[in-house]
Amino acid sequence: MHLESFLLHYRSLLEFFGKVKPSATDVNVKTIWQMENLKPPPPASLNAVHSTGTALLNKYEPPDTAGGGRISQYLHHCTIKRIDFKEWPIDEMCGEIEPLIKEVASYLMPKATPDFAQILAIHPKPCSLLAIRPAPNEH
Repeated sequence: MHLESFLLHYRSLLEFFGKVKPSATDVNVKTIWQMENLKPPPPASLNAVHSTGTALLNKYEPPDTAGGGRISQYLHHCTIKRIDFKEWPIDEMCGEIEPLIKEVASYLMPKATPDFAQILAIHPKPCSLLAIRPAPNEH
């Protein structure tokens, strides 16, 4: 269950950072600035984040013509793909997306609340907050 939760949130982040044609209701790294009335990052920085996000989205949500194995295939309704074993490189996935989280967070929260600043001080790798950890009562 923990893995599915991680993959669901990771996929949402991939779409936030890398979706090329978001719908009008999608929150996306290119559109959130207007929605929240915030000054966006410099265009070169924003384009780099989006480009990296798009590459990650393509990596973890490849079309069937590229072999499939998408996160969504393992999370959607019951399909034969779900019975195929897949080893998810959680540490690698976190390492790939963390720079994007930090870059965008620095512009979304230029004056980070003390709580957020403390979280980053304790957890310098934001993706580690999504990592699979047993609940306190689990062994």
